[in-house]
Amino acid sequence: MKIIITGGTGRLGANLAQSLARQGHNIVATLLKGDKQERKLDGLKVEKAYLDITDTDAVIAVVKGADAVVHCAAVMEGMEEKMPRSRFFDINVKGAFSVLEGIRENGANTQLVCMSSTSVYDVFSAPRTPIVEEQPRRPLTLYGMNKVLVEEQVRQFSWEHDIPHTIIRPN
Repeated sequence: MKIIITGGTGRLGANLAQSLARQGHNIVATLLKGDKQERKLDGLKVEKAYLDITDTDAVIAVVKGADAVVHCAAVMEGMEEKMPRSRFFDINVKGAFSVLEGIRENGANTQLVCMSSTSVYDVFSAPRTPIVEEQPRRPLTLYGMNKVLVEEQVRQFSWEHDIPHTIIRPN
């Protein structure tokens, strides 16, 4: 399978690229030029695609011919203080839009796995029981709100364009 991993040098993306490459899949990992974490991909049979996730045309080009896309690219919680909040939003929310447009252009046979976050929940006022999927989403941060918006984009695109998808909320 040809699998695109956005955010290929992040904690999730790099580990996934390593695992899937070892299984013999054709992996394309997206990353920014000058990414200080690029060394995580050294020694792996992984193609590198240098792009800004908010560049929809570049993402569409990379997704072309993919069997699956695992969307891990995001600016993590706490980083919104280190950049303009609008850029934080663009990377997280517009970046997901770019991925969805790439899949839409590629056709409905491309499987999407979208990494979200438990930040979509208000874990402080929720009962101290395991979080279940039906628990209401009530984000407390800009990051959590971004992830709610990403999930809604995924659901809407999937409904409108018949895109097979899975949303995962790692802790």
